[in-house]
Amino acid sequence: RTRVRRLQSPNVLATLEGAAPDGRSGAVIVTAHYDHYGLGAKVAGDSIYNGAVDNASGVATLLAVAHGLARAPARPRRSVLFLATTAHEAGMHGAATYAAAPPIPLARTAAVIDVEQANLWGATRDVVLLGASLSTLGDALTAAATAAGLSIGQDPDGSAGRFFRSSPFPLAQAGVPAVSVRSGVEYVDQPPDWGTDQHQRYYAERYHQPADQVRAEFDYTGALQQARFLGRLAWNLAQDSTYASWLPGSEFRAAGQRLRGQRQNR
Repeated sequence: RTRVRRLQSPNVLATLEGAAPDGRSGAVIVTAHYDHYGLGAKVAGDSIYNGAVDNASGVATLLAVAHGLARAPARPRRSVLFLATTAHEAGMHGAATYAAAPPIPLARTAAVIDVEQANLWGATRDVVLLGASLSTLGDALTAAATAAGLSIGQDPDGSAGRFFRSSPFPLAQAGVPAVSVRSGVEYVDQPPDWGTDQHQRYYAERYHQPADQVRAEFDYTGALQQARFLGRLAWNLAQDSTYASWLPGSEFRAAGQRLRGQRQNR
């Protein structure tokens, strides 16, 4: 027997208007997904799937970046859109809906920066950037990381294809260069494998489970470090006047070239 329910859930969008007078400089999007599973099968007597790390922590980081940029003494050249998407866990439907009807044309969207989860384990010496090697965003990412005193770390789960399951994937498919920011793995004052072990334990014990809830041992110094990096990156991209592009060999390159053609024809 099958029961089908149809639900409606909104994306939530806020815009920091850019200073460019003609609006043609475009926009940068910062994303996080705010949905989770709500109530589900009980695990150890608990049926509330809180989603504290995945991805309430990412939304909190998104709001912190929005708050910081909104308080800047000047506005950036481009607009910055802060997009909290819904229905991510059901198949990234919120991001796909945005991509189908964006308030600012995708051809005028310079980049998408996603924060999938905040780093709640402590300060790191590196940051992991999924999708960074696929586009010319790599230069801007490296500059922002260097300014924050961070190196670019390797994804410890490189074979899992996590970029293709991240919030900006539908926008990447539509041609907009995108990156998903994840916690680094080299934790300050911890043994070399400590970070990888913490992440593996989270995914094994709490990911998509009722146990993903706020914990007393959360260390918010890493989240603050991450928010500062994201804010610096978003600001730098919003101050730029150029558009990143997908590199040869990327499966998103053809879609990106179509967007480039739309810009040139306007």
